Amino acid sequence: MSTEAPPIQNLRSSEALPSEELLSSQGALASKSANSSLELLASEDGSWNDSRASTATLPSREALPVSSPVAKNTSNLEAARFRFIDGLRGICVLMVVSHHIFFEIFESKKWVEVNPTVQSITSWLWHGYLGLPIFIVLSGFCLMLPVVASNSDTLSGGFKGFIYRRAKRILPPYYAALGLSLLLLLVVPGFSQPSGFHWDWSLPAFKKGIIFSHLFLVHNIDPSWITKINHPLWSIAVEWQIYFVFALALMPIRKKLGVIAAFAAACLLAAVPAVVFNTGQWTRPWYLVLFAMGMLGATVSCSRHPFATAVREKLPWGWICSALVASAIYFCVAGFTQTSSEWITAVAITCVMIWAATFERTRSSKFGATAMTFLTMPTIANIGVFSYSIYLIHAPIIALLRMYLQSLKIDQTTSYLLLHVLGIALSLAFGYALFYFVERHFLSKRK
Repeated sequence: MSTEAPPIQNLRSSEALPSEELLSSQGALASKSANSSLELLASEDGSWNDSRASTATLPSREALPVSSPVAKNTSNLEAARFRFIDGLRGICVLMVVSHHIFFEIFESKKWVEVNPTVQSITSWLWHGYLGLPIFIVLSGFCLMLPVVASNSDTLSGGFKGFIYRRAKRILPPYYAALGLSLLLLLVVPGFSQPSGFHWDWSLPAFKKGIIFSHLFLVHNIDPSWITKINHPLWSIAVEWQIYFVFALALMPIRKKLGVIAAFAAACLLAAVPAVVFNTGQWTRPWYLVLFAMGMLGATVSCSRHPFATAVREKLPWGWICSALVASAIYFCVAGFTQTSSEWITAVAITCVMIWAATFERTRSSKFGATAMTFLTMPTIANIGVFSYSIYLIHAPIIALLRMYLQSLKIDQTTSYLLLHVLGIALSLAFGYALFYFVERHFLSKRK
């Protein structure tokens, strides 16, 4: 494998961050229950499982100055569950798995006998890399919700508490997947040898710098480390580093100057790696901006500040979302660059979340009900609950399956179709196993 910076099109994966258990309060339904207890559930951990629910009680009106916007609006709030979050995660992780199955074959020049019609029909899977920017926006949205929900300017437990919760949540399954990947590379014959397929980006794995950089989640800073061992894991390092910028820079700026200033700061900070350190685009510095878009989305969705309320209630979010989603699809079909497609997708998904959060509370249209039914489909939402584990383990599973299918000596079209069907099924199965045996034990236990 070359030590040159891998082309950006080959660094497409996503991190499925932990599900959030989210309740927010706002909207037309509120007038029916003005005297309700007004509790708002929004945390950085957990999933849409009521047995793990926790609440952060909103400040009472008596505790706030009469002139406070929150005091004026508190009596008009009612809790509403953001059920679409896990649905989006489920969709995104299926996009990413399908994308890597597609690339496992067509990055190689060996499988040239796959039926052209089958290739054409499945070519849209190439765009599954867009699951990654969606995950990053979702992360900013979900981590900002507890702050907005509690009407606070600080993270619960401060910086140390925040980083401890994030480390507890994402590192144990990450290290489990990392260790399992290394074990497979050691014991499976031929798995650690380049073969001309997409898995080659994970090789070589057994070099001191590569292993140590993965242990400390800094492997994304060097092109000779970034995709090794298990190639999608590079985005875990990016996300981990964003947590520190969020807690140490963006949150203090938001406290003093507001969320718009925090977004502007994210734009400036994203330029630092390229301008100061001359890093390549493989580091994805602009993902900090996508994360900040999620912060903006959470603020517009849930803040009771008059300006946020006006933006949320006055703009035609359904039409805006339709136009942006159509634009994102056009960017893909028309062959725009990956970066351009990621930007328009990030903007679109931010608006979709604002619309979905608003619709959860108003149920304002039949079209919206249809879209929300899709986003909250139980099968998809359940996949979203353990999407992080699926993400962590799917790449070696797909590569091993491809090796096995090659050994059967069946025609390439059949092998390709089996790789899609079995690859998704096995990724879900092994992802759930990782969730069951490791990840779920580090979810927050809530009453």
